[in-house]
Order: sequence, then C-alpha cells, then structure tokens
Amino acid sequence: MMDHLLTSCVHNRETWFCVLKFFGLQWLMPQVKALFAKWWIQARKRVAKTQWKGFDSLVWLVAWLLWKERNRQVHERTALQLVALVSVVLEEARTWGWAGFLGLRSLILLRIP
Repeated sequence: MMDHLLTSCVHNRETWFCVLKFFGLQWLMPQVKALFAKWWIQARKRVAKTQWKGFDSLVWLVAWLLWKERNRQVHERTALQLVALVSVVLEEARTWGWAGFLGLRSLILLRIP
C-alpha cells in the first residue's frame, strides 16, 4: 500500500513530477510500480553529494504531504487538485527551509522567493 501511495498512484506521480520539475530534478521521477525505498536510494545516488540533504528532506516532505492528503481523502472525503497540492508542497518546503532544514533551503533559495 505504501509503495502504491508514494510512487505508483497516478495522481501522486503527477505531484512528484511537478515538484521535482520545479527543482529541476524531474529526471529523478520514480518508475511506475517502483518500491519507494529502492527508488529513493537509487535517486539519491544520482544527486550531487552537495544536494543529498536537500533531496532527502524534499523526498520525505513530499511523502509526508502525500500521506496527509490521502488521509484527508479517506477521512474528510475531500481532495486537493494537483495544482493546489503542489502549491502546498512548495510552500511547506519554503517553511521547512526557513525553519532550519539547510539542505532543503539550499535547494529552494533560488526557486522560491
């Protein structure tokens, strides 16, 4: 279930693509039916060592927000549209960066004013 939610679900794959594209990392998109942990480890190897911490924080942030969105869909019977969900992710990334996630902050500094 977790792998489907985080890497295989069509809606969530679109979210990953939009977020990764925003950061210029769309080439790291998980493959369909990829195991989340395996994808993350393989993608991390393809990112420059100077970006590891930022990439790790971004992956866990997106995973957390996708999980929260799924809970909202199940328990509140409401769903954010793709554009709204991506906006939430990017705003939360900015907040995390300013809160002290320096690796993530370095990824977003030039992308989000």
